Amino acid sequence: MLNCIIIDDEPLPLELLSSYSSQVKALNMVGKFNDPQKATDFVRNNPVDLMFLDIEMPHLNGIELVKSLPFKPMVIFTTAYPDYAVDGFELNAIDYLLKPFDLERFKKAVEKAIEYKDFVTRPKGHGTEKFIFVKSEYKAVKININDIQYIEGMDSYVKIFAGGRPVLSLMSMKAMLELLPPDEFIRVHRSFIIPISKVKSIRNKVFLVGEKEIPIGGTYEDVVEKFTNRGWSKDNG
Repeated sequence: MLNCIIIDDEPLPLELLSSYSSQVKALNMVGKFNDPQKATDFVRNNPVDLMFLDIEMPHLNGIELVKSLPFKPMVIFTTAYPDYAVDGFELNAIDYLLKPFDLERFKKAVEKAIEYKDFVTRPKGHGTEKFIFVKSEYKAVKININDIQYIEGMDSYVKIFAGGRPVLSLMSMKAMLELLPPDEFIRVHRSFIIPISKVKSIRNKVFLVGEKEIPIGGTYEDVVEKFTNRGWSKDNG
């Protein structure tokens, strides 16, 4: 069960979120606040797993509130502003609920929080994780490992191609590689990480499913050579 609080300066959304929370067994609402400063004091002195947090509030907005906390619970933003300018990468936001939203959308956001909590508290090294979470826009985005086609580095970002729209996340290639199972992914270029299972053949480039060609970086040739003994076919032309 997740200890949650609700923070909104308007009475109607505060009561609506309270009603929604009471209908989800996984949530234990321990407080609701229309004053963001009182909410901040509560979080500093009480165990809180999850905050439902409005952004536009007087005196202290939701973004400033999160940044002020030394220990940051999971956050689900609730706001009427779809284009609110915020660096969501720094805030570990689980989801971004655009007002008005219904109970089903609320439940989906809670499910994401439960999955994320399970992910970060699960003992590592058991090889049981089949998904990862990355920060993208306002959310912690869940990506199924088996869906990843390849990952491309772009300056300070990584672009993850996993079917559908690519996911862009502010992180280094090194940090990205550390999230992935080491026996399933390798870095073959300073700008590319690939899943071993998706490789069709190796020549001067790595050919992935969908005929996407990925260059092999000179400093990574030894790494690629090592994995040619793992079932890849190598064509020297």
